[in-house]
Amino acid sequence: MKDKVYGVRMEIQLYEELEGEAKNLGQSVASLIRNFIRNGLSGFNSDFGERSKSEDRVESLLKTIEILAGANLHLTAEIRALVERKRKDESDSDLNTRVQAEFSNYVRNSYPRGLAITKEVREFEETLKNRK
Repeated sequence: MKDKVYGVRMEIQLYEELEGEAKNLGQSVASLIRNFIRNGLSGFNSDFGERSKSEDRVESLLKTIEILAGANLHLTAEIRALVERKRKDESDSDLNTRVQAEFSNYVRNSYPRGLAITKEVREFEETLKNRK
């Protein structure tokens, strides 16, 4: 196989790092560069696709966490308000029963409300960003 020589311009610091790594591995700089290129090309498309899928998954999970954080804020506020609305003639036991009965309803509604809170926060942040 015939070789082709190709010159590459790089910063001195990058070359020194490359040279140090080659020395640590007992290779020439040229061999190390060829290995980097060969390994990079062989996995470039599949690695890029996998990284892209992973990034999408992380982004999706972060959005879910934001929504759940909003849901938690909503749920906490609803329960606190419910507990503070203790009726004058209501015993602690009756209050506990009422809170438990209404709790599932609040939980069921907290996710959509958390989504709405998250959306409102994002819109507010965007408004602030646009003002600058």
